[in-house]
Amino acid sequence: MIPPQQRFFVNEGMCSPVPTGPCTWEVIDWDRRRWLRIHGPKNAFPEDDYIEEFAARYADQVGEDEQTLTSNEHRELIGVSSDDPTWEIRYPHYVGPLDEETVIFRSNLKEVERLDVATDLVEDSQTDGVTKQLVFKYTLIQTRVENVWQELHILKALQGNKRFVPFYRIVLDEVTHNILGFTTKYIPGGTLEQYRGTFYFRWLKQLTDAVDELNLRYGLMHQDLAPRNILIDPTTQELLVFDFDRSGQIGGKGASRGCNDVDALVFTIYETLTLDESFREGLPWEQDVSKVENMKKWELKLPLEDGVDIAVYRDFLARWADERRTTRTIKHFSEASEPLTWPEYGKLEMIEVPADEYGVRMSLRRKRKQVEGAGGYVTRWERAAQEAIKGYN
Repeated sequence: MIPPQQRFFVNEGMCSPVPTGPCTWEVIDWDRRRWLRIHGPKNAFPEDDYIEEFAARYADQVGEDEQTLTSNEHRELIGVSSDDPTWEIRYPHYVGPLDEETVIFRSNLKEVERLDVATDLVEDSQTDGVTKQLVFKYTLIQTRVENVWQELHILKALQGNKRFVPFYRIVLDEVTHNILGFTTKYIPGGTLEQYRGTFYFRWLKQLTDAVDELNLRYGLMHQDLAPRNILIDPTTQELLVFDFDRSGQIGGKGASRGCNDVDALVFTIYETLTLDESFREGLPWEQDVSKVENMKKWELKLPLEDGVDIAVYRDFLARWADERRTTRTIKHFSEASEPLTWPEYGKLEMIEVPADEYGVRMSLRRKRKQVEGAGGYVTRWERAAQEAIKGYN
């Protein structure tokens, strides 16, 4: 289920130069996958949190076609309209083979559960006639389309490597054949963030191997290693790294300041064993991993493998981290043994906006109502609220 505090996202806003406003904000409802417009005085919504709270209070009280909500200064709903604020998302067009080993159409995926923002558990019963549970990842934000494109190609390139979640298919719009996202195999064992059982010593080796593979073999930096992004395969009892939407090439495309997988793995092991996340509350370049490494005692909350003391875990981790920081390191992805690259994401070009009150013009984006009003096609994403679906627990 999408966490309630993450259901609404303020994508953008605009205020009148007059001190009191009015202002208009555009909000995404990730549960119902629809856009809302919130209109009201500036002083009623001094921060995004107030806008999201207003949306949470009223979004399920208005009709499906009522997408513009007007507030008074007390953040009370005083009016609604059917003016549709939804943007057309310009997804990249797919030009490869349409065989079922490569792609799957969104219409062939049946939603089972909403795992997170823009991440659904789905079933594919069309391919091979065998029902498979998958994770479908996508986006409704234009600036995030490139991240999905990048993660798709990274996971495809990592296929067959047992340290990473298995890629399944590219997901296409059945009308346009545009790339909406991708699917991976569903691993039902949960993540290390949720796990409270025995942390095995072999898991530590699996994770250091995964980081070595990413960094030294592929020239990639994950840049978001954390217990929440490591799955436990209940069949093999092995760990799998996933969630590559923030990844980048070492010293190249997508590299982020202060993001270091070696330090991140040290933090990850500490957080998993102690449930203490306080050392990563700041920005990446402000985090000091030595505070964890030099700590005399880790207050363990998870049991360890029988016969293996925490000192053995920490010694192995320390020796590995020291080697990776000194003798086993690269500064540029081209130094990796099998450097990973992916197709360049095509930059958006200006496109004609159908005639409106401003006439025909060119822009980088268009409202859905403008495109459909002129007879064009736009991928639609709306769905019922999860709590309204029969059988919801």
